[in-house]
Amino acid sequence: MMQSLEKRNLPVFDLTGSEAGTVELSLPKPISIRDDLIIRAWIVSQSRAAQPQGRSPEAGRGVSAISWGTGRGISRVPRMETGRAAFISSAKGGHLAHPPTVEEKYKKSMNRKEVALAKLHALLSAFSEEKVRARGHVIPEKVKALPIVLDDKIEDSTKTVEVYTALSNLGLNADIERAKEGTKIKSGRAKMRGRGRRVPRSLLIIVSRKNAPILKAAKNMPGVEVKYYKELGIPALAPGGQAGRLTVWSKKALEEVEKEWLMKAL
Repeated sequence: MMQSLEKRNLPVFDLTGSEAGTVELSLPKPISIRDDLIIRAWIVSQSRAAQPQGRSPEAGRGVSAISWGTGRGISRVPRMETGRAAFISSAKGGHLAHPPTVEEKYKKSMNRKEVALAKLHALLSAFSEEKVRARGHVIPEKVKALPIVLDDKIEDSTKTVEVYTALSNLGLNADIERAKEGTKIKSGRAKMRGRGRRVPRSLLIIVSRKNAPILKAAKNMPGVEVKYYKELGIPALAPGGQAGRLTVWSKKALEEVEKEWLMKAL
């Protein structure tokens, strides 16, 4: 699909923010990012998370009501013995006129090759400084090239303060603070249903182990997500369908993604 490659030497930072080596990454030469594919793939992923809902066929109909007929000077709607209208959709407690049905098709589909191409372009967008800045992320001055690569020791962090300190040493705490300041409290019923806060997306940390301690240690920071590299997808790389997520990789995770995903796609 894409044969021409370019080599990019990326610095590997240790937990103190100092350069501890380099890693070579093979990337395709500049291509036009297919934002339309990314948006479509995001919509498909969201549709698969939708839960079908419907109404009981007897909802609003379980009442003894019958029309009183003509000659009484009142409308001929079904009524209970008390005279109150019931059963029909315009009456209080009546059935819905056209209720949702569980047979409705919520899930959308997309070709597997298109999904793979969308994931590749979303990944390449995370390696583009222009795309990352356009998404609103704050890139620290200390970082000269994307993606940001940290020593594998970051995966063994067991406390939130350890992860936050390591990120702060690189200046990445500015983007976390941006997400914290942008947190909004929703109005209405959302607060009663466990979704009362709208938190902007911040860093995406990718690790090479499914059971790495950092998966729990970093999830308490606002807007920060931690993903096992094999579980990467459009919702994580392009939240809302907009590509260019600011990513932080462990060295091994980046090498595994290049070997198992990026080079196969190319």
